[in-house]
Amino acid sequence: MRRQLLVNPPEPGICSLADLYGIAQTMEGDAAERYRGLALDAERRGQGRAAATFERLRRQAKACAAELSGQAGELRVAIDQSRARRRTPTEFAAAWDDIRGSALATPYRILAKAVENEERAFVFFAYLAAQAEDRAVMKEAERIAMERLARAARLRHARRAAFREADRDEPPAAVDGLAGLEALIAAGERDVEACHRQVARALAECGDDASAQLLLNGIPPRAGVLLPTSPTEPEWRGSDPVHLLTAALKPLERLGEALEAVLQSTSDEAMYHLAQTRLEPAVRRSSAIRRRIEGLIAAEQEGVGNHASV
Repeated sequence: MRRQLLVNPPEPGICSLADLYGIAQTMEGDAAERYRGLALDAERRGQGRAAATFERLRRQAKACAAELSGQAGELRVAIDQSRARRRTPTEFAAAWDDIRGSALATPYRILAKAVENEERAFVFFAYLAAQAEDRAVMKEAERIAMERLARAARLRHARRAAFREADRDEPPAAVDGLAGLEALIAAGERDVEACHRQVARALAECGDDASAQLLLNGIPPRAGVLLPTSPTEPEWRGSDPVHLLTAALKPLERLGEALEAVLQSTSDEAMYHLAQTRLEPAVRRSSAIRRRIEGLIAAEQEGVGNHASV
């Protein structure tokens, strides 16, 4: 069954062109900022083509916001930005919460979410058109709705290209009983440990001992463990702590996705308990790494700002 795109349809009462243009402009401005952040994330991860795609989407959203502002000006419609913000549904921004900041946020997954949000916007503006008593509001709401539908179609093309180009993560495999779950957990935790030991080494080599220690805190000391002289995966190398910590998130998030799939599908009490028990520390570690990444990015941006103001 197709999930409901718009959980909370707009209440009747958005009946002026000022409201309509204000909400549409707010959505476009938010989208431009979102795509800007995604472009920076993709560039940092070395995903040049994805970064270019998100930058193009940012420019398009910014141009649409400017066009809406111009149309409002031509009609001498005064937009109240604070009122528009209050009337913009929060579920448009919330729809990105489960994808932004994830190490598994591939270009394909992000573009799939963008398609979904454009379809959600089409439904929203179609509601406004149906509810409008003023003919001018109805016609403009219909026009904006159809623009969103056309944009969703264009994004599907970009999504298909990303699907062909990306090395997508496979969905979690089905788990066969408690023994299968134990094997899945053991393999996942070995992947996490191998990754975190080697990423911690790379972080220490580039001078970020705090981030290195953060990764090692979750790993029990093992006597006689020998590490390779250099990281075995390309993304585990480098001197950018944010890039390295993002790589460290991936095996944790893969393990978390697999355990969440078990929680959603199993009726076996022992399997449910084991999956829940092992998921909680994985989520805590992922959250700690994300906070560290956010702190490093904030410090970097503050440093750039201070340098620019000198």
